[in-house]
Amino acid sequence: MAVAAERLHGRDNVQQLFGDATRLLPEIAQPGDVVLIDGPKGYRGLRLALRLLAEGNTPLVFVHDTAAGSQERGYLSKRMPEAIYSDLPAFAQVAHVLDQGAWDELPEAHRWTSAGAPLDGYGFSLACLPHMAGRHYQLLRLQAVLDGLRHRLLKA
Repeated sequence: MAVAAERLHGRDNVQQLFGDATRLLPEIAQPGDVVLIDGPKGYRGLRLALRLLAEGNTPLVFVHDTAAGSQERGYLSKRMPEAIYSDLPAFAQVAHVLDQGAWDELPEAHRWTSAGAPLDGYGFSLACLPHMAGRHYQLLRLQAVLDGLRHRLLKA
């Protein structure tokens, strides 16, 4: 938290809040806000993203920890083909320079190399979910609830 606060110091257009994001974000989201969800994790974060998109104030939501092979990534790939992922080589080719300040925090298997994106995927995956007019986000949210429940029941 202290690292994030230091990096954001002096940036008046960014607000760092602590608390339950599932309650805070829907209350404070203003038209045009772009949101990054780095917690809650898993399907809770995905449902929050879909709620924000459904309410229509948020044109773009980023969801952290959506690596290839994860349940959430599978859901998004199936139901939201417009999602873009930061670990895709075409995206990483442009964005990897932004990680130079945190290079040591990336596991070596996920670092950009002179040969390009590693086979295991680049960095810590981030899904970019754009608001699409006419999408039924409430239905997508219900499907996420059911998918998450199914995954939890299968684990038990």
